[in-house]
Amino acid sequence: MLAISMPMAAQTTYQDQLNAKDREIAELKKQLAIKQAKQKLLTAPNLMPSVLFTKNSSVINDSQMASIEMLAKYAKKNTASVIEVRAFASNDEENADLLCKKRAETVISVLSTKYKVPVHQLNAAPYGATAVLYDVTEYNRVVLFNDNKK
Repeated sequence: MLAISMPMAAQTTYQDQLNAKDREIAELKKQLAIKQAKQKLLTAPNLMPSVLFTKNSSVINDSQMASIEMLAKYAKKNTASVIEVRAFASNDEENADLLCKKRAETVISVLSTKYKVPVHQLNAAPYGATAVLYDVTEYNRVVLFNDNKK
């Protein structure tokens, strides 16, 4: 077997180029995954109500209660449904992952306590700030709903 040897400087440069290409591939894979997740999220929700939140908050404003009430009526009418409560945050919010979890839990709490929707019909799905749905930052501070039985 013939071994080809390169000068040490050429090996280092070649390895640096390989490392740079590996980083580029990893970044492109990450961008592709985000784009695919965004596409799936934009097409998948099949229930219309949505609940918007103010920045860095998981408190439901009174103006959003109509959407929750509409969803509660749907859940009570469709007792076999399992509703995914998809919570999102914008990139400029602090602790976005924790905030999404709190938003989903808050909505589920209101649905189950105030409207008596059985908890087994509700499934929290916090997506964090990595799933950017909309170009307008404020629109990403939202909870969307999907009936997984449809």
